[in-house]
Amino acid sequence: MSDETGAMHAEIERLRAQLRNLEDAAGLQRFARFAVEHLSDAIYWMQEDASILYVNEAASRLMGYSIEELRSMKVYELNVDLDHSVWPAVWGLLKAEGSRTFEARHRRKDGRVLEVEITAHFLTLDGTEYSCAFARDIGDRKELEGRLRQAEKMEAIGRLAGGVAHDFNNQLAGIMGYGELLKQLVGDRPKALEYSEELLRLVKVAGDLTAQLLAFARQGKVISEPVDLHGLVGGVVAMLSRSMDRNITVSTELDATRRWTLGDASQLKSAVLNLALNARDAMPEGGTLTVSTRNVDFTAAAQDVTGLPPGSYVALSVRDEGMGMDAETRDHIFEPFFTTKQVGAGTGLGLAAVYGTIRNHEGGIVVESEPGHGSVFTAYLPVARPGPQDQPHREEPPGMRLRGHVMLVDDEDAVREVGTQMLEGLGCTVRAFRDGDSALAYYREHHETVDLILLDLIMPGMTGARVFEQARAIDPHVHVLLLSGYSRDGQAQELIDVGASGFLQKPFSMEELAREVGTALQGAS
Repeated sequence: MSDETGAMHAEIERLRAQLRNLEDAAGLQRFARFAVEHLSDAIYWMQEDASILYVNEAASRLMGYSIEELRSMKVYELNVDLDHSVWPAVWGLLKAEGSRTFEARHRRKDGRVLEVEITAHFLTLDGTEYSCAFARDIGDRKELEGRLRQAEKMEAIGRLAGGVAHDFNNQLAGIMGYGELLKQLVGDRPKALEYSEELLRLVKVAGDLTAQLLAFARQGKVISEPVDLHGLVGGVVAMLSRSMDRNITVSTELDATRRWTLGDASQLKSAVLNLALNARDAMPEGGTLTVSTRNVDFTAAAQDVTGLPPGSYVALSVRDEGMGMDAETRDHIFEPFFTTKQVGAGTGLGLAAVYGTIRNHEGGIVVESEPGHGSVFTAYLPVARPGPQDQPHREEPPGMRLRGHVMLVDDEDAVREVGTQMLEGLGCTVRAFRDGDSALAYYREHHETVDLILLDLIMPGMTGARVFEQARAIDPHVHVLLLSGYSRDGQAQELIDVGASGFLQKPFSMEELAREVGTALQGAS
């Protein structure tokens, strides 16, 4: 092959290589365009004057404008928080940093504001400055984060409220006990008797407030039994009909075919009543208060905003036609001591107690409300099997005179002192101890003569649960009546399930002490 022919072949191969490179470049360009057009994120190609040179289909879908409309707009016409006066500073910051990721609010063509996450890049091509920005709708993520923060906040407030209620109940136990003893001492002195009875009444009111705090802290459910929600609603409505203002109409729409749930009927009744009274107070000019039920089935794929696990639920709603609430009020409505009422018109614990009660019954509660359009509170409670229609027979409590050797173990001085006097007044022989170590030391030597241990659950050092375990090791047949400023649900119920004789919540009256101690002593005989 001549030199001329060889050179020709070499030129042909060079031209073929160039053609392949051109084909590869064209293919890469087609791939890039396809990827940009089908990307789920919105893409904006902008200039220094905020004009939009290019957007993809995702941007059009996100914002509700056509591509042509978007290309005729300025960036700050989309961004709620920007205007032409601050745009140069924004551009300068991007130019200095080269790339930025931040959150912004964009307004759609229909007026709806979207929460978006922007990742913007600065670049220069042929001496001209540009920005390529990627926008992603993060509304769902922000809502989920908000719900998580709210749940964490409510959980933290709940722990605080529960601790405060427990400590306060310890103090109320002493006050109520001394009030009971004072009432016995005053005899037939009418004024002194009146004062002591008023003292006990006020302690009862304070105890009711701490009970609401415990309900919010999910420490309030005492028993667990089938509850007919339609029967419960009927009782609440009957009560309301006797006390509701004439300009308020109460109606019911009870459509749930599976109307039973498992829980504490008295706690649930209080929750529904609180919702109804809240609805009443929201309608000072009158209106219709509607209590309704329906069944809802949540699946893993489609759950309500309550975040409840999949399952069957009874949705119990209380609707009013009142003044409604703004978003800020809705965010705080279930917090303890938060209230929109005037000073002295409420404690701010009613809805907090409702929240705790529903959560403690493995349910959830949501509120829908807008200013001027009323409110709807909806509680979701798990469906349970129907229970017996007749209430079980309850035995009469034993008399006020008791006999037995009782150990009282409590770290609170006032509880030990007043408890000892109350028990001795009932006829018991009492030995009191401030901690578990000294109580167990005594029990090892005298367990054969001890009929009952009244045992506080929450103590520094050795806990009541540990004392109970050690006492059972000494005598498997030990009889223990648990004491706590918390309610029976939780640790107390666990100890009852494994052998404790019962539970007495602080503060307690002489009658309550006599009933629970008498029942426990009967079991010990």
